[in-house]
Amino acid sequence: MRRLARHDGGNCLALGIVEPSPGCESALVASIQGEGVHLVSWGTLGEELKQTLPREILHVSLALLAGILLILLLALRSIRAVLLFTITTSLVLLCLAGAMSLLGMQWGFFNLAAVLLLLGTGTDYSILILLAFKRSGDATQAQKQFASVIFLCCTSSMAGFATLGLASNMGLAALGQTCALGLLIDGMISLFILPHACQWFLKKI
Repeated sequence: MRRLARHDGGNCLALGIVEPSPGCESALVASIQGEGVHLVSWGTLGEELKQTLPREILHVSLALLAGILLILLLALRSIRAVLLFTITTSLVLLCLAGAMSLLGMQWGFFNLAAVLLLLGTGTDYSILILLAFKRSGDATQAQKQFASVIFLCCTSSMAGFATLGLASNMGLAALGQTCALGLLIDGMISLFILPHACQWFLKKI
């Protein structure tokens, strides 16, 4: 009984189960929740996440992207290269959204978290190509120089996230599948499209 109700020093603590009528969970929370009363459930947690998570992920994503762009600007010393990196990253995210739609994958909290992982992990492929092109000035040379590196990094990262995609928890599985798919798209675009885009874009402007 001490796990359900307790009286100590003039204070009372009680634990119980409340079963709301279908569709009335939010109204029940609003009517019961108060000082010293806490009503918790997976449903209320989901509603709270829907209100706070998208806003927080947007702020964190923008801050992360701004930091990456600043570092790239200091390293490459070229606004054109940073602009090309931004275009490449946007193309990766756009292709990821299209691929998820074709595969019937739904967006959720864990998919949004996967975008942060992609910004922190997959962008390395584009950075390697940009640095290689800056040194050699030739798209084919830059592609050959880092083809094996990007292939190994991409496949090893995909293998790890794909394994996570087999998890029984739907959220973790969605995160793993989204990251694996995003890394594949990022690696392909960085290796086969970005070098030629550098050849045209960085020398034409």
